[in-house]
Amino acid sequence: MPWWQPARLAGVAAASMVVAGTCAPCAASDAEAELAQWLGAAAAPALQAAAPVNDPALAGREALGRALSGGYARLQRVGPAWLDRVRLEVAFDPTFQPYYAISARQWLLRTADRDAAIDLHGGVLHDPAGRTGGHLGMGYHGRIRGREVMWGAQAGIEDKWLQELERYTIGTELKLGPLEVRASAFDEIPQNPASRQIAARRLDGYDLAIGARIPYLPWASLEAHRSWQIVANGENAITRDRLSLRLTARAALAIEAGTQDEAALRSWFAQLRCRIDLGS
Repeated sequence: MPWWQPARLAGVAAASMVVAGTCAPCAASDAEAELAQWLGAAAAPALQAAAPVNDPALAGREALGRALSGGYARLQRVGPAWLDRVRLEVAFDPTFQPYYAISARQWLLRTADRDAAIDLHGGVLHDPAGRTGGHLGMGYHGRIRGREVMWGAQAGIEDKWLQELERYTIGTELKLGPLEVRASAFDEIPQNPASRQIAARRLDGYDLAIGARIPYLPWASLEAHRSWQIVANGENAITRDRLSLRLTARAALAIEAGTQDEAALRSWFAQLRCRIDLGS
């Protein structure tokens, strides 16, 4: 796309915003005013993002991405109810190749009081940087004898065409009151197994994690994690074990300490996590 086309897109959107402000009180219809407002809402942040570097192409990409996102948000408001459960994300790289991610959730079973539900969820993703993939899963959320129960299972495929790799994954997760269990297995299939880069890559393996809150101490939890991976030649496997204690004094502050073992080498660690809300 020529450099002047993105600039023209941004200019048209900015002009539409001005026209909406001056003409809407006169004779513009509601649809025209909404269209001008939509284009203006996309153009203003785009021009602001491109101003520091004076890049019309950046302004065009930002305006196009925001216009598509805004248009989809408006479609959700007037479309069927199920469309509200579909998420769409669109962006463009410097060559105007699209990045998009689509995800959806559909209820298969839902009780009248919403105390139990089964859903089907999935999504697709395309990244022009070299990644395309999709996933499909099912989940259950309910209560058994007063305890919250959550279960989910998911399978996915990812194509990393620049690395000549395809990755297949399957996983499950169970939450029963204070206890959480997560497990996943993955397999990467190289198109060129003989390459030096692939020969040293850990392709196949599994991850297993078990966590639980400590009784009478809801702000403290223990977690054990094990991962096992093997390289392409099938000879050298690596196992990692990790055991940690996490203390969450407040919602924005957490302290974690523990030990981990890899290749018969044990180490100790401690880390502090702090979340700061900077506002809008």
